[in-house]
Amino acid sequence: MIHEKKKALINPQNGRSTTSTDTSTYLTREKEERVITADGNRLILVIAINGQFPSTRIEAYVGQTINMTIVYKLHTDSIKVHLHGIHQKGIPLMGGVAFITQCHVVPGKTFNQAFETFPPGAKKDHAQIGDQRSMGLYGAFIVYPGKTPEVIELNQIFILLQDWNHLMDPETAYNKTLT
Repeated sequence: MIHEKKKALINPQNGRSTTSTDTSTYLTREKEERVITADGNRLILVIAINGQFPSTRIEAYVGQTINMTIVYKLHTDSIKVHLHGIHQKGIPLMGGVAFITQCHVVPGKTFNQAFETFPPGAKKDHAQIGDQRSMGLYGAFIVYPGKTPEVIELNQIFILLQDWNHLMDPETAYNKTLT
């Protein structure tokens, strides 16, 4: 993760965290709580949604209209959020191939994505441009069949997994496209 004000990488050191620009001073506990740890293998940049990785789980019921506002604050590339498994018939600008049918969001802009939830089931929302999904831009999306969320049995849990490929990270993949 990058320290907000100093624009420096955060490094683990003796069970605490320091920045790459000041390895002698530990971050405060409050700042450490904002650090996102992925798999603990090495430092990588992740894309957080509302400061969370993975993003907050979205829960709705069949037929509910969702208005999702995407405020894109990164400085490079475009973004397109795909709602995997959600039918979006008649509104191709809300759910299709980036740059062809679905609108992408350019840096510094906002996009309101409105759609009706169908069919029911466990799904995910994720980026569909470049390496943004492998950098953390994804989350769980649950659509319940009834008008109100059904009671989840105690033996039912939702798990969202991310497979980190340490041989081909987003930076390496990007650099390979340049050669």
